[in-house]
Amino acid sequence: MESYDRKTSIDQTLFPAMGHTKFSPDWAFGMIKRKLRYTKVSCLSELKDCIHASSPVSGVNMACVTGTEDGKVLVPVRNWQSFLQDQLDFKKIYGIKNLHYFTFAEGHPGAVQVQEHSEASARTITMTTASITSHSTAAEIDPAGLSHERKTYLYEKIRQSCSDKNKDILCPKPPTSLAETAAIAVAAAEPETAETGPSTSTVVTESLPPLKHRKPTCSFCHKEGHRNAKKRHGTYRCPARN
Repeated sequence: MESYDRKTSIDQTLFPAMGHTKFSPDWAFGMIKRKLRYTKVSCLSELKDCIHASSPVSGVNMACVTGTEDGKVLVPVRNWQSFLQDQLDFKKIYGIKNLHYFTFAEGHPGAVQVQEHSEASARTITMTTASITSHSTAAEIDPAGLSHERKTYLYEKIRQSCSDKNKDILCPKPPTSLAETAAIAVAAAEPETAETGPSTSTVVTESLPPLKHRKPTCSFCHKEGHRNAKKRHGTYRCPARN
């Protein structure tokens, strides 16, 4: 929750206390959950339409897609942590989870006034002394994308649950990995002999030892073989209690 005073140019940010984080927007998420429960969603565009349809009258739920399934970035993400620490020499605020009131003033850039609660005494923390200019910005983060293992999982496990028109959008067939390409090239380069025929690689797997289940221990008599539990007809499994 934020409040802004145009006269004094003060921006105050309030964080709810731990265990009391329920507030008014929760009902909007409840409408999304209710609509999503009965809507088939197989891609980001369908998820966006589902969110819009969750509040057709009030229109409080509006979605904005920040990227596409093929990796195209629509809303760039910037490395603010590195920018603040390395270029502006910002310092960490220790014990920040215990603070719930943060006040920023235009006349004191780089400083913040913090309070644990509304009636606590305020103290000012200087986060940086470097000059902050409006044109300074952080570098964009280029997303690495999904790994080959994740793409294979989506293709083999999730593709069957997608609609036909979205299978190639969300779960396309992954390209052959470098390791598989190298293995195929090595197998093709090995010579064939009349005695052995084509060369094949054998994978040796060791069988795992059988699982050993630990015997239960009674909490009443501290003996193994039974538990201190009551049967349906009222007697206990432990002989010492009957």
